[in-house]
Amino acid sequence: SKGAAAAVADSMLAAGVRSPVLFVTGAARRDELPARLSAEGLDVDVVECYSTIPPSAPEVERALEGARAVVVASPVVARVLARATRGRKRPLLIAAGPTTAEEAAKAGWPPDTISNAPTAEGLARAIRFSLSEDT
Repeated sequence: SKGAAAAVADSMLAAGVRSPVLFVTGAARRDELPARLSAEGLDVDVVECYSTIPPSAPEVERALEGARAVVVASPVVARVLARATRGRKRPLLIAAGPTTAEEAAKAGWPPDTISNAPTAEGLARAIRFSLSEDT
């Protein structure tokens, strides 16, 4: 299954987007989108405008306390959650897409469900499916 960056690149290229492309991103990122656009001959300006400050393990525990499920849409967050909850009871994990799912699995918390589309509707379907399977 294709990740969000690949899908966005495909859509941009199909729409005939031309240079320059501004890619606004955080310090922790994957570079598939700008790399793909650059490989197709577009000039891509990468601007790093924020960094992720991971929460402490106790903060993660408090945030997840009592949760039946958690939706993760960021590979960085998936890794943080996996590390902070290692060896503890975890809620169902729903990944917004294949890239996040892969990172969660590598970090030791394979998702219970992967959304088939990184949209509100796709995530709602994945949440309903996970919760119905968990009863």
